[in-house]
Formats: sequence, C-alpha cells, structure tokens
Amino acid sequence: MPIDLDTLRVEVLPAEQTDPTAELTHELGAGMVVRLVSATPAGPESLARSAVELPIESLLKIGVGATNRAELEGIEISPRTVGEHRYLGAVREGSRYVSSMLVSPGGPFGLEGVTDLLVAAPRRSLAICRPMERAFPDPCATLATLTASLHQNAADPCTPHVFWWRDGTLHRIHVDHQARRVTVAPEVAGLVDQLPRQI
Repeated sequence: MPIDLDTLRVEVLPAEQTDPTAELTHELGAGMVVRLVSATPAGPESLARSAVELPIESLLKIGVGATNRAELEGIEISPRTVGEHRYLGAVREGSRYVSSMLVSPGGPFGLEGVTDLLVAAPRRSLAICRPMERAFPDPCATLATLTASLHQNAADPCTPHVFWWRDGTLHRIHVDHQARRVTVAPEVAGLVDQLPRQI
C-alpha cells in the first residue's frame, strides 16, 4: 500500500511505546524514537514497516517537513523563567506532534546554529528548550524537576527525562536530587568545556 505523503507525519515518543519490528521508527537516542505515522481524523496512525519501499531516512525528512508545516506552523514560542533560569516553551493543546520538535529543535525555537541544546518533552503537546552552557547542572536540575511534575500530571505524557541534543541525537541527562548530582552521557561528557560559559 503506497504511503500518502500529504498525510505523512512524525511523532517522538519513548521506544518502549513502539514496535520497531512492525512500525516505521528511527532511533533518536536515549531511549527515544521518531515514529512515522499517517495523520487521520482519529489521530496518528502508525505505518507498517513492511509496506514501505523508500529508505526510512528519506521518509523521515519528508515527514519532519510535513509535520512542521501542517501541525506546528505558527506555534507560539514563549520564554518562561523557572527559578533563576530562562527556558523556551512551545505548546499546542491537543496536538500529538509538538514533541516532534526534539528531532531538530534549533529552527523551531529560533536557535539556528546552536549546536548543543537542553530539551524536554514532558507532554506530547509541549516541548521545552534552551542552549546548553558550561554551568549546566543547575539549569538541568531545575528543568528535570519541572519536567517530572508536568509529565506526572499530563493527559498526554511523553517523557519525564531531560536531554542534551546534539547533531540530531538525544543524550540523557541524569539528575540525582538527593545526591545533588547531575551527570551527562559519556558520549558528550568530553564536550562540556566547549560549551558557552553562560547564556
């Protein structure tokens, strides 16, 4: 069955909520995946991997573009201060696609050219972003607390975790509030000294 490219969309969600053997998915990193779906009046409908002949990379590019145009066009980006830190939030109530901004957050959040971003999507309808900085532990811990709370109370939960986005990949940031310790994934730990001192 051919794929209707006009209705092709992408959604970002935890890998355990998908079936990569049957559905069209692409690893985003840190336990998160991009799932290619078809937009229907009843909501996103997953696409069968067996029905696709095009490479998933090509479909992913088309799907991201279509999702941005059809589902996220004109979405309001609002600055919010939490504690001492400023974050950018994007929300569209009832949407299953806002979390897809985690695929490539720089453009939608007006941060083109920023290679390292702190991101979260506690709800499918909400994405949060800010540039990473060398003094990352406190902004990460603050966002982790906020994200966990929003996720717990959400009607459309996505993920309670926070991530370091770099080059199209998510890297989990671990926050231990009791030990007052924030650690980043080994793959990006060596890049901390290259981050801006302060944003």
